[in-house]
Amino acid sequence: MSRAFCIVGPNDLDKVGLTLLSVGDNYLIAGIVSHDGKLTVTGIDPGNRLIRIDRMNVTGASREAVLSALRGKPADIHAITVDKDGKEIAVQAQVVHF
Repeated sequence: MSRAFCIVGPNDLDKVGLTLLSVGDNYLIAGIVSHDGKLTVTGIDPGNRLIRIDRMNVTGASREAVLSALRGKPADIHAITVDKDGKEIAVQAQVVHF
């Protein structure tokens, strides 16, 4: 019997709490994670299309590049830009340790 396991480094789970869905070349916000009873990102909603993380345009970007852009040290801030009902909305999202 073989078992699979994942080795996780001390900061591998430090990221912005968004769940993303890849649709073609785009990423949609599939969910927003709660941490300590509060949403980790406010001002955006599931279904919004992710446009940028900081200065990185995510359209057509690899999954690894997008996930890497959402990582950081706890308390780091990333600028998240989404398309919400046809308008570009920018919010600040803090990196959280999960």
